[in-house]
Amino acid sequence: MIYRLLRSGVFGFDHREALVMMRRCFAEESDGLHAAHRVHTQAAESYRAFVAPLDYVSPDNRRMRIMSGSTLPRYLATTRTALERFAVTTWGAPTRPPTPPNARTGPGGAVAVLDRAVAGRPA
Repeated sequence: MIYRLLRSGVFGFDHREALVMMRRCFAEESDGLHAAHRVHTQAAESYRAFVAPLDYVSPDNRRMRIMSGSTLPRYLATTRTALERFAVTTWGAPTRPPTPPNARTGPGGAVAVLDRAVAGRPA
């Protein structure tokens, strides 16, 4: 979705420019990334305090095991890998293939015959 927005008329980036911008925004350290990580860490601590007295919560969930396992280096590595895979997929291709030069401009004769047959039936 972000790639398509960057490629749209709003930004007008070509394929390479959009990929570079996505990498700079999501796969490089920045003040925003560090701030987001601080908020994420604080949220995990708050959730841990909230579920601590709940007996029915599993030990893994009580420790917020998955959420607490998030680190900046792991996030950056995962994001870089995903962006590299994305860059070589067909996402950069147009959403519809180009129209071949010999394509029909409307439905074929079989559709017209079927329309006549259906139109003659009572509703």
